[in-house]
Amino acid sequence: MHEPAASYEARWAECAGIERGNDAFWLAVELIYQRTRSNGAGAAGNPQIPGLEDRQHFIDNCAVSNPSVQQAVISQAHQASQDGITATPTLVIKDKQSGRSIKLQGAPDGDVLLSAIDWLAARPAAGDHQ
Repeated sequence: MHEPAASYEARWAECAGIERGNDAFWLAVELIYQRTRSNGAGAAGNPQIPGLEDRQHFIDNCAVSNPSVQQAVISQAHQASQDGITATPTLVIKDKQSGRSIKLQGAPDGDVLLSAIDWLAARPAAGDHQ
């Protein structure tokens, strides 16, 4: 997609999650999307995660040197490519009970997300192959 910035930012978000859990991961993702410049130029410096200033050095170092995080991001990018994901952001919402899923490209608003979840919760229509 937009290398090398995109992989670094993905690793950075993963490392924030390692440090402080899901809330820190999603806050990191939000900061990345707020600050990232276009066409693979990346963020204008590493964002600072509120409340994690004392752990920022760990997060930055983890993004650069943690081999398990690097491998996880490589695997995720490979899977995304196999799944036909060609744009960022792209969300794939999956219903684990039915196996159905829906792919949303771009930044969906709350109404679009709720409609997608409602669609997944509805009974599959005849001929529905998702």
